This record gives sequence, C-alpha cells and structure tokens, in this order.
Amino acid sequence: MFIPIYDINPLDHVRRPYVTWGLIVLNIAIYVLGQHGFSGAASEASLLCCGAIPAVVTGQAVLPETQVDEDTVARHWMTDVFEPVIEAIPPELSEKLEPAEVFHEVLEHRWFLSEAA
Repeated sequence: MFIPIYDINPLDHVRRPYVTWGLIVLNIAIYVLGQHGFSGAASEASLLCCGAIPAVVTGQAVLPETQVDEDTVARHWMTDVFEPVIEAIPPELSEKLEPAEVFHEVLEHRWFLSEAA
C-alpha cells in the first residue's frame, strides 16, 4: 500500500497533500460502509448505481431488469457463445457434424465435467 507522506520534488506552496489524504480517507470510509454498513438489497443497489461494471460499459452484458430486444440478445449469444465454440473445432473435424450438433456435444461434455467435479 502506498501512502503519500512526502515527495522528493521541492514545492514551495504545498506543504501537505490534504486532498490526497482526504481521498484516501473517503475511499476507506466507502469501503468500510460497503462491507459492513449496508445489508441485502441496499448493498446491491449501491453497487449497481455507483459502480461501473466493465462488461456493461463495453456492451458485452446488460444489467438485470434491463429491457433488451430479442435480436440484440440473439446476436450477442451468436458472437459471444456459439461462434467461439464452433471456431475452436479443428478444420478436419468440423465437417463431420453440423455446428448445432457440435455445440450440443460441447454442452453435454461440459455438463459431464461439472457432474464429475
């Protein structure tokens, strides 16, 4: 952890980094409140309204209860789930089964792996 006590650069007009210390104290207070002060739905609501979720910001996911049309969901599923699985199949094996059958086999294989764990 880094706490800015002083700097080697000489500054005549700034004696103490009060703003930096204030931001550190504010971050610690928010963290402690987030861990111990909120409970249940209030904690989740504070995270959803005050946090930036990377997948939502980049457009790879949407928040729950967000109205999204079916075409958008289908397009995201095709590009993010189905096509990467199909592209991972070696070319010499890709013509033995239809892509939908291959995807079903992969899902079944993942299910068996999860049951074995």
